[in-house]
Amino acid sequence: QKWIDDKIETTLKPITDDFDDSVSSNVRLIAFNLFNLLGMMQTEDYQNEIKNINDINKSSISKLGIRIGAKFFFMPNFLKKNAMELNALLWRVFNDMSETAPYPLPKDGRVSFDSDIFMPKSYWLAIGHVHIENFAVRVDVFERIFFLARQKIKSGPFIESSDLMNPVGCNSQQLINILSFCGFDNIILGNGKKIFFLKQKNQKKPVKLSNKYKKKTHKKSKKEFSKKKEIKTDPNSPFAVLQKLL
Repeated sequence: QKWIDDKIETTLKPITDDFDDSVSSNVRLIAFNLFNLLGMMQTEDYQNEIKNINDINKSSISKLGIRIGAKFFFMPNFLKKNAMELNALLWRVFNDMSETAPYPLPKDGRVSFDSDIFMPKSYWLAIGHVHIENFAVRVDVFERIFFLARQKIKSGPFIESSDLMNPVGCNSQQLINILSFCGFDNIILGNGKKIFFLKQKNQKKPVKLSNKYKKKTHKKSKKEFSKKKEIKTDPNSPFAVLQKLL
């Protein structure tokens, strides 16, 4: 038991350490739940806590080895081989799953790998990976790709490129799946390249007016037809980039 306790204390530091008295309640809440999930969890349920983090709290979070990404909290120290393997073992003991196949883990320091073995979401969180369509990506690399995509979209829709795929080691379809998870949609251009843009939010369907509410049509004069209305282009529309390419 002492050997196990020492192993956890050393490999997963500071997961067993007591919180410093100076740590605020917001940071304690995040750290406590993050440690219980073995070092990775989504940020969407903690938006209020994140908004209330000041410079002192940021320092406390950094000292605890926690990073706040756009989609996930994670701990870089837990993304090392020994920590991942120990977390996988601890998760296995706690959940007592009946799965007999070898549990999926990255090999040779890879930051991504294919896996069609069904595992609960909590397992992938425990080993520091985002699992999308049978493709697992290490969370720090996932956050880097999401950051690059957010920078690109500031200038409008963007075309798939090696700077998005190379860090992950993924193919074109896997990139589509990753960016779709991040809120991007795509269309295929004539040359086979994909162009990405933000998914459109649900829009209200236009209300159809009955005949009695329709305005009477009138013939427009030549002067009216000659006036061209200014059409505003949505910068996030895929056609915005297509116009640049023409």
